[in-house]
Parts: sequence; C-alpha cells; structure tokens
Amino acid sequence: MKELLERINELVNYVNNLHVDSCLTTNKDVINSLSKLQEKGCIVQALPPAMLVSRVHILVAAYYTFKSFREGFNISKKPYIEFLLYLLGNRQVHKVLNIMSNEVKNAKHLLVIKVCEKNIKSLTLSNCVKASLEDVIKRFSNVEIIKRVYDTYGEDANEILRNVLLKTIKLYIDNI
Repeated sequence: MKELLERINELVNYVNNLHVDSCLTTNKDVINSLSKLQEKGCIVQALPPAMLVSRVHILVAAYYTFKSFREGFNISKKPYIEFLLYLLGNRQVHKVLNIMSNEVKNAKHLLVIKVCEKNIKSLTLSNCVKASLEDVIKRFSNVEIIKRVYDTYGEDANEILRNVLLKTIKLYIDNI
C-alpha cells in the first residue's frame, strides 16, 4: 500500500509541474508540421477538441509518455505519437492513427497543445488563437464523441473521466 501511495504522489507532483500552452486553429495542415514543432522535453500534438475529456487526462497521458521514454518501454519512437497511445489508452499505433485521422477529418477546429517538463516558449503558429485548455474543453467537448473515440461508457462526466483515465493508466501498467 505504501508503494502505491508513493506512486500516486509521484504522479500528482509530476503532473502539477508540467507546463502547458495551447491554441485553437482551423488549419488542419498543422498535423503535417507536428514533427517540426517538437522540442526536447516537450510534446506538441494537435487534437480535435470534441474528443478532449479533461486537463488531467491530457497531463496524465503526457506523464506516462515522458516516463515511458525515460524508462525505455515506449512503443513509438516519436513522443507525440506515444502521447496519442496513452491518451486513447490503446497500444496499437495503426488503430490510434486511424481513429485520429477520422476525428481530424470530421473536426472544424484543432487544439494544438504543447506540454513540457520545464518552462516553455509559447506556441507561435500562424492562424492559431491562444486558448486555455479548460475553456476549449468546456466549449467543444462532446460526450458521444468521447464515448466512441475512447470506446468507453458512462452516465455522467465523472464516470466517463474515470473510465478514460483507467484506460490510460492500464496501458502503462500493461507495458512495464
């Protein structure tokens, strides 16, 4: 039990110290530029905002991405792809990329997020308007899309969040 509490404290402390910047765009070409936007100690990814569950979910996925690279059991060689695996709670790169491709195709907006372990330089992308993660999730999050993308269920937001977070954590545990 003590070891579990230590791991939970490590997760909470780490997540609380991550730095996030985000902007909203209608330019889907940003997807093709993701590899050029990467920086050491950071993950930059573009996501349809309707599929976002919570800030905590994004930060936990980032935590496990950074941790898997540090400890050497990452599935993908690219942190921004590994992040998607943890975000969706699925080890199959091909399946996750297909899901993301379909969601991007149907999205009007993309949220470009940058999560870093240290202080960060702001995202500076043309045609991308600064937006807080929380505001975008409040405005665009769609329960039916979330249930479909994460292949989960739930009657209320807390139950859905719990189920999605459990998938993210389970992927990490199954991988070690």
